[in-house]
Amino acid sequence: MSHDGVSQALSKQKAYQFGDFKLLPEAQALLHKGQSVTLGGRGFDILTLLVARAGEVVSKADLFSHVWPDYIVHDHNLKVNVGNLRRSLAELDPAAEYIATIAGRGYKFVAAVENDRPAAARHIGSSTSHHTAPPQVRQLLGRDDAVRQISGDIDQPGYVTIVGPGGAGKTSLAVTVAQRFCGEEKAIAFVDLSTVADPRFVVPAIASALGISLGLDDPIAGVIDVLRSNKLLLIIDNCEHVIAMAATIVERISAEVPGARILVTSREPLRTRHEQIHFLSGLAYPDQTIALSTTDAMQFPAVQLFISKARSAAVSEPTEDYIRSVVSICARLDGLALAIELAAGTASVLASSSLEGLFKDGFDAMGRGARDAPLRHQSLEATLDWSYRLLPDREAILLGLLSVFSGRFSADDAEAMYSAGALEPMAGRDALSQLVAKSLLSAQHDGGSMHYRMAESTGTYAARRLFGSPYREKAKRKFAVRIRDKLQIAEREWSSQTSREWLGKYRRQIDDVRAAIGWAFDPAGDAALGVELVVSALPLWQELSAFREMLAAIDTASANSAALSALAPLGRAKLSTAQAWAMTLARHMHPQTSDAWRESIFHASGSRDAEFQIRSVCGQAVFLAYSGRPRNALRSMNEFASAKGLDWAAAPDGKRLLAHIKIYAGELESASHHLHTLMN
Repeated sequence: MSHDGVSQALSKQKAYQFGDFKLLPEAQALLHKGQSVTLGGRGFDILTLLVARAGEVVSKADLFSHVWPDYIVHDHNLKVNVGNLRRSLAELDPAAEYIATIAGRGYKFVAAVENDRPAAARHIGSSTSHHTAPPQVRQLLGRDDAVRQISGDIDQPGYVTIVGPGGAGKTSLAVTVAQRFCGEEKAIAFVDLSTVADPRFVVPAIASALGISLGLDDPIAGVIDVLRSNKLLLIIDNCEHVIAMAATIVERISAEVPGARILVTSREPLRTRHEQIHFLSGLAYPDQTIALSTTDAMQFPAVQLFISKARSAAVSEPTEDYIRSVVSICARLDGLALAIELAAGTASVLASSSLEGLFKDGFDAMGRGARDAPLRHQSLEATLDWSYRLLPDREAILLGLLSVFSGRFSADDAEAMYSAGALEPMAGRDALSQLVAKSLLSAQHDGGSMHYRMAESTGTYAARRLFGSPYREKAKRKFAVRIRDKLQIAEREWSSQTSREWLGKYRRQIDDVRAAIGWAFDPAGDAALGVELVVSALPLWQELSAFREMLAAIDTASANSAALSALAPLGRAKLSTAQAWAMTLARHMHPQTSDAWRESIFHASGSRDAEFQIRSVCGQAVFLAYSGRPRNALRSMNEFASAKGLDWAAAPDGKRLLAHIKIYAGELESASHHLHTLMN
């Protein structure tokens, strides 16, 4: 059909009805259930032509001729406007499909269309606006402070960028702020850049959202004119993948119209002169180390969001166990709104008793995003994929390398990993800062030093990326060496710090210790390094009273005879003494404990370390006394003292130990003498 033919058809037909929509071409209006729908000018023209030729394939040439007469326009302008039009229709009627793409030919309006009389123009209201309206968003929980702060920042010169990880709720926050800020007086124009794959098409996308003709020599000049003359708030959503172009455009607009109201969302700042940054973290959730009642826990927005999304007949009244599991889930997901919604979607089909095991197989089950949500929000993996694909090689490599750490890690820890990925220190440091800027790592000052942390879901994803990379084995080895070196430093500090101080510094290392030892004793690992790790970790296990875990690790090390034989004598003495103590405290009267103490004394003697020799003899004496053989204990101590020329009364804690054992032996008078000396 020619352009003239289409125009004649439109003039004959006054209105079109499809689904709950009514299209009024002459009035430039689209109604949904009687309410006006805001479309961009180009989007309205595209819809009018497609509806007029419903059931036919409308070629791109016909669409260009109808929508952009007398202009030469790039194909991507059509794709952007059709994408915006589809999204506007889907937000109001997500169950129906209206526009189909016919590959290589054009587009077809596939819904049934009925002819109807036009509605009166006075019912149209503000339908003549050519701005692309923002999507409908869910009610926000726990973001009141952010809304107030950003609303205040909008009134300041420049623009506001909401920065946060994927799925934090940046778009929902931006739209909510805009709606509350504008009220009924100002219009909102929404630009979704997630569908723009090429930076060259950022300008057309922004111009189209404001109804600016793309035939102009400088469409952004037209945008500037609109923002200067209208009470309009502009939202530019999802800038991270075209950030350089977006930054250039937004900075130009802000420089020429300081009073323009612009909200930007991105996973990293635009870093321009007029930018005000609002960092958006996850929703607040309870601290699992603090006991809270069910009522108090349900006051946290992360918990509220989970329960609201998972509400079903099976969970009419959440129990304490259910809420405890929800708190654990929210903590593991770092309060990330999208991740919580996905988890809740999965949990809604599970029995309450199954909630605790939601992540037993990782995060793969979390793929129940809303059907009308963008593909990058359909699953947690898709959200992380979106961020990962945007990373330069060195940042992607470093993200994988850092996934070896189970919890917090320092800048020095990261520095130790650079060489595993063939990263120069300067490049590694820059990549580290960029991962923080892009919300894939969080950074926190603690005691004058900077610590970093990767969310568990991000760490799981990054570890998968590392698994198939050529850097995996180097990374695992570097990690194990780093943990061993840190533990050796910790051992040197052990005797000079209080237990509380020492544990405060090193308690968090236990998960990394487990991971490093697990790799070292794997067939592809390094058993000799594993033995060194076990020896270095002994003080940590002892301070944590994790004797059974320590004993299991010692048994694993002892099973590797070749690696064990290469251990230095002092290391062997530490290992055997710790094993004897662990058997004493964890296995009590195990028949092999006596053998373990004899082996401890043997290796302590071989180490020629006087301190360890005394420690072994004293440990054996405690075991003998506790197992009902206090006189054997005294005999062993006296024989050792005679052989070494040692006065137990002068040895560290010697008097206390002698008094203790003599009480068990019934030598109360002698024990009383030692105790009296200690009191003085």
